[in-house]
Amino acid sequence: MVEALLFANGEPLSVGELKNVIEGAAPQDIQTAVDELRREYAGGSHAMTIEEVAGGYQFLTRPEHNEKVALLRKIKGAT
Repeated sequence: MVEALLFANGEPLSVGELKNVIEGAAPQDIQTAVDELRREYAGGSHAMTIEEVAGGYQFLTRPEHNEKVALLRKIKGAT
């Protein structure tokens, strides 16, 4: 659930914000889920990472893919 919410939101989500959506979840359980996801995505086999940003967590593209992402945005903006 945490993974889906972080992916769908596009902006950082705090543990408190995640708790407001995931009814009945304890903050420490949400933090554990975030930490587990961060370890999984840090493994290097994913194009994305989960980073702490502005007091919350957000999916980000790994830096090595920034050039291609910027090119895609440029191409999409030209159409």
